[in-house]
Amino acid sequence: MPVIRPATDHDLDRLAAIEDDADRLLVDRLRPDGWAPAAGGRARAAGSGFVLVVAESADDEPVGFAHVLEDDGAHLEQLAVRRTHGRRGLGTALVRAALVEAARRGHRRVTLRTYSDVPWNAPFYARLGFVESEPDTAFLRGVAETERRIGLERWGRRVQMTVLVAPPLAVRAVRADDGPRWRELYAGYRAFYRLQEDAAAVATTWSWVRDGLHGLRGLVAVDEHDRPVALADLRVFARPSSATFGLYLDDLFTALEARGRGAAGALLRAAAAIAAEEGASVVRWITASDNATARAVYDRVASATSWVTYDLAPAPGDAVRDPR
Repeated sequence: MPVIRPATDHDLDRLAAIEDDADRLLVDRLRPDGWAPAAGGRARAAGSGFVLVVAESADDEPVGFAHVLEDDGAHLEQLAVRRTHGRRGLGTALVRAALVEAARRGHRRVTLRTYSDVPWNAPFYARLGFVESEPDTAFLRGVAETERRIGLERWGRRVQMTVLVAPPLAVRAVRADDGPRWRELYAGYRAFYRLQEDAAAVATTWSWVRDGLHGLRGLVAVDEHDRPVALADLRVFARPSSATFGLYLDDLFTALEARGRGAAGALLRAAAAIAAEEGASVVRWITASDNATARAVYDRVASATSWVTYDLAPAPGDAVRDPR
């Protein structure tokens, strides 16, 4: 599964080649009389801001990157993915990760400049919530002026686009008054996995989480109004082979309207922090093998294992005799 992470020193020397390769799509469409080579990755990293890269796995070379400048705001200066890895959702994942990181750094909007009529430029960003806007800061007016000076408008209309980003989500333990919203979220979790609608099962599970039965404890990610928008349920399990205990993550779900805000990552980081504080040796969970969206998040923070899960149905048989 693809992994998105901050660019390392090793990655920086590979960014220009990625951008030059991605630019071939634009060059082939616009047919310019000349096209400047990409800036070096070290020059990008030298300024204020951040660079995220995407790779096919944690050990692979990057195949795409997003560069965000921080100068009187957050500005997505470049997004590039190698042509061999196009149409796989990597650009979308990079943009969403950049928005989450910008929000974490305290920004409330992200801007960019792009070609309005190139399908993988303005229309692509519009699908991610960006809208056309006017430069309203000295930095943004300077970017627009630089584009005019070097003549980018010779090959098509250039536009600024802006998207608002929400503040980072906080994580806390569930409270008794979270009941109605928690049950709503958990019903959504069951629907996602195509489980039969069962209000009694939802209510029973809520009572377990609320009262800490069966070792369960509930976490919720909440928005700026303290309204739960995502949930996670943890419980302790013994690990005899290592004489340790771990935390098992039974459920993880984010409401549709909160997706893309980093709720799952925030809950997983909270679970890891609880494990560290309480001396657990691991946080473990399972997910469907085809749940690509969730696995893209999980692969950024955890390692998939080679273990296969089995389910054994209860069945009558000979009683096990107590050796005592």
